[in-house]
Amino acid sequence: MRSPVRGRIDELLAERGDPVEAGQVLVELESGVETAAVDLAEARARFQGELQQARENRELATFELARATAVLERRFIRSPISGYVVERLMDSGIIIETDHI
Repeated sequence: MRSPVRGRIDELLAERGDPVEAGQVLVELESGVETAAVDLAEARARFQGELQQARENRELATFELARATAVLERRFIRSPISGYVVERLMDSGIIIETDHI
């Protein structure tokens, strides 16, 4: 497993011996900035102004929300398969590189 981004581990969500499903989040990296960007994009997608301008802004906000959500999603390391955790080689607070896991 690899992380697509460098970051500090905020939380490990599986212990040795735990069953996991494919796609389940195993590691959560620090993501305050990315979460704020998603929140901002969601708010912009809900706002409305003058009709035509609101339509254009809403379409742009929808793209911005999709981008922010994709950036945030990179802060989670998911299990590629279903099975059991055999070994855990990291802990909270560790900085991981993109090829660490």
